[in-house]
This record gives sequence, structure tokens and C-alpha cells, in this order.
Amino acid sequence: MYNYTRKLSENFTLGEMVGMRADNIPECDETINLVILTQRVLQPLRSVFGAIRINSGFRSKEYNAKVGGVATSQHTKGQAADIVPLSADIENVFKAIVKGMEYDQCILEDNGYSKWIHVSYNLGNNRKQAMTAIVDKNGTHYSKWEGKQ
Repeated sequence: MYNYTRKLSENFTLGEMVGMRADNIPECDETINLVILTQRVLQPLRSVFGAIRINSGFRSKEYNAKVGGVATSQHTKGQAADIVPLSADIENVFKAIVKGMEYDQCILEDNGYSKWIHVSYNLGNNRKQAMTAIVDKNGTHYSKWEGKQ
């Protein structure tokens, strides 16, 4: 039996980060990356901004392919999560990450119906790439975030 209730940080469980899916179980290295991501990025955000919903955390390679993720996705390494703050303005949370935290990628994504933040942490190799993305029928269109928005 897999322990979905295992805490990765004060407020985040393994179940939240794997979507409670029996076909989406991380290996040891991926679990370590999830612990680092939750403790260095997600928990500090939760402590400042309140509740955060995880739309997508870890994805096994098979599950990632099933949902249309790119093969090189950091989600497959346990290094990324797509999040939505539940009690704070999403753009303020995005700016807080970009301006005040260590991260690898931070992307404010918008599909015309909803917005979410893709945030990743790559221990020892954080690139601090801040972007916005529009998702439409033609794909995802990325722009470097210049801090003027």
C-alpha cells in the first residue's frame, strides 16, 4: 500500500503531488526532488499566501505522455508543480516567486478560462527563467517576463 498521506512539508502531502493515482508513483530520486520543491518553494508560498491547489505535480513518464506533456518535462523528475493560489491574487504570487525566491522556471500560464503558475526547482541548477504563456488551440506561446506587467 502506497502512503499518500506522507508529509513532504508542513502542509503538503505526497498524495497532493502525485494526484492520488496508482499509476503515478515516484521513485526515490523523484520523491527527494518533490521534498525539495515543496520545502523550498511551495511551503514558503503557502505560509505567506494561504492555501495553494496543486493542479499537477509529479508525473510518471507514462502519465506525462497520457496528458500530453513534453518528454523532457520537469514534472517527470519531481521538480515542478502547476499551482493555483486559493486565497491570493495569482499575479501577486507569480511576482513574489520571481522577485523574491530561488526557482528554476516560473511561468504564469493562461488558457483563456483559467490561470495557473508552473514553478520548478532544480537543486544546484536554477536558471531563474520567468515567463508568461498563452495556451490556445495552436499550442503554447511563451514570452519572457520583463517585470513590467
